Amino acid sequence: MIRFTIYLFFGLVSIFQSQGRDFYGDDGRQAMLEAVTAAIKGDDLGIHSAFIATYVRASLPYFGGEDLESISLSLGFLLYKCGDKRFSEVLKIERPEVVSAVKAFLSPDSKTFSILVAGPDQKSAPWKKYPKSTLLLSEAIDIPFAFQERSPQFQEFRRLLKD
Repeated sequence: MIRFTIYLFFGLVSIFQSQGRDFYGDDGRQAMLEAVTAAIKGDDLGIHSAFIATYVRASLPYFGGEDLESISLSLGFLLYKCGDKRFSEVLKIERPEVVSAVKAFLSPDSKTFSILVAGPDQKSAPWKKYPKSTLLLSEAIDIPFAFQERSPQFQEFRRLLKD
């Protein structure tokens, strides 16, 4: 009887874990990739979906690492490709906590933001070319998301971007 109870317990745990993985879909990276692709093709709903994927990932209690960098770079690329006007128009109708999540990933307090993958091909764009988005993000409330405090890899990534 005890053995059956243990097997049942671990079986239920594995079912709930697999359902959670399906819901979040690769830590938000897949949702972000699809959203950015749609947004670049002119779909404003794609920009909104990218913001929601950012908020969902920021709300998860996991440490993160590569997925956080991927979302940060994707947001920068999205701003660069869609432009200040489109990006800020969609951003200003988002809920405050969503804007705060975007702010946490993009860090408008630095002079530039990254727009391509990290490595030798990494490029950055100056915030001064995006005044509307800079203003919206700098005025956003600061919500302390778990990944900001718990992820030393992401902190190092942000420090390198500021240099």
